[in-house]
Amino acid sequence: MHPEVGVVVTDSTACARCYFDRASAPEQETVEYAEERRMALADAAALKKLAVDYMHPEVGVVVTDSTACARCYFDRASAPEQETVEYAEERRMALADAAALKKLAVDYMHPEVGVVVTDSTACARCYFDRASAPEQETVEYAEERRMALADAAALKKLAVDYMHPEVGVVVTDSTACARCYFDRASAPEQETAEYAEERRMALADAAALKKLAVDYMHPEVGVVVTDSTACARCYFDRASAPEQETAEYAEERRMALADAAALKKLAVDYMHPEVGVVVTDSTACARCYFDRASAPEQETAEYAEERRMALADAAALKKLAVDYMHPEVGVVVTDSTACARCYFDRASAPTQPSFTEPKASTTSTHTVQLKPKDAKTNVSSSKEVVASKRLPTHREANIIRKSASAVQLYGLDEDHDDSASFF
Repeated sequence: MHPEVGVVVTDSTACARCYFDRASAPEQETVEYAEERRMALADAAALKKLAVDYMHPEVGVVVTDSTACARCYFDRASAPEQETVEYAEERRMALADAAALKKLAVDYMHPEVGVVVTDSTACARCYFDRASAPEQETVEYAEERRMALADAAALKKLAVDYMHPEVGVVVTDSTACARCYFDRASAPEQETAEYAEERRMALADAAALKKLAVDYMHPEVGVVVTDSTACARCYFDRASAPEQETAEYAEERRMALADAAALKKLAVDYMHPEVGVVVTDSTACARCYFDRASAPEQETAEYAEERRMALADAAALKKLAVDYMHPEVGVVVTDSTACARCYFDRASAPTQPSFTEPKASTTSTHTVQLKPKDAKTNVSSSKEVVASKRLPTHREANIIRKSASAVQLYGLDEDHDDSASFF
C-alpha cells in the first residue's frame, strides 16, 4: 500500500534495482498530491449532496442522533407549498409531450429544414424534395411576407384613424390627460357617421347609374354572365337589330376626328397669323416669325373685317346690277309655297321688243358711223346696235365699240343724249 517507503537492507553486499525507480516505471504521484486529490473529491461529494438536498426538498433529512431536535425548513408553517414527486413527474411528461409537439410543428411549418439522421445506413426519399412536391417558400421569404403584412396592418390602422376621426381614441392609462385634436374649438366641422353613410349610398347610386349609362352607350360590349345555366337572346344580336359599329371602327373614327381637329387647328394657325402663339413654358424664348423686323406688313383683324364687309357689299351690288340688267333671267325661289306676280309678265306690262339676230356681215362686230351733223340719227342707230346680242368691245376712228359690262338703258337716255359717253 506504501510503495513509496523504501526497502531497508541489512546486507551491505546486496545489490538490486528498485522496481519503482527503474527508468521505465510510470510516474508516481507524491503523498501531497494524493492528499490534495482526496480533499477535492471530498468537496465534490459534499457539493453533490448539497445539490441533491436542494433539488429534492421532498426527501426528508435522515438523523442518526435520537436526541437531535430541530424544525425542518421545508415543513415549517410559512414554507411555500411543495409539489409532490408524482406531480413533478406528471409535469415532466407534459413538458416532454409539448416539446415533441413543438418539434412536430416546426417540422411541418419548415419543410425546407432537412431531417437529421444519425443512422448512416438509413435510406429514404424526402417527401418535400420529391419531383412532384409543390414549391416551398424559404424562411427569408416568409419573414419578408410577415413584415409586409405587419406594415400593411399598421397602414390600415393609420388609414382607419385618419378616415374616421369621429371614432374616439382608446386610452388604457387613467392618468392620461390631453385635448382631442378633432374636438378643439377651432377644429373644422366633421361629418357624422349618418351623413357619411348617406354620402356612401349616394355615391353607390351614382356608380350604378354610371354603369347603366355605360351599358346603354356601349351596346357592343357583351354582357358578362356568371350563371352557366342562364339562357336568353341578346337584344343587340337579334336578326332585326340595327347594324352596330365595331370597337375598331369607333377607334378609327376617333382617330380620324382627332386628325381633323389637328388639321383644323393647323389651318386656323395658318389663316390667322395675327393670333399669337400661347406658350405655357415661362422659360421658352424665341423670335416670332410674323413680328420680325423684315416681316411684311400684316393687316389687322379690324381691317380684314372691313375688307370682308366691303367685298360682301360689292357682291350684293353686283347681284343687284345683274338682276337689273337682265330682267329676262327668272327669279330663282327655293320656297315652294312662295307666290307672286312677275312685273314684266303682268297683263298691263308694255309690249317688249323682240330681239332678232343681225344679218351676217364681213366684220365680227357692229359698227356705228358718227357724223357731226346728224347727232339724232346717230342716237337712233346706236339703239338698233344695242338691240343686237353681240356688242362692240373697242373704239376706232369714228367707231364706237361697247363693252359687255357697259350699262344698257335701251333708249331710256334719249332726253339727255348720253350716247357720247361711250367715247
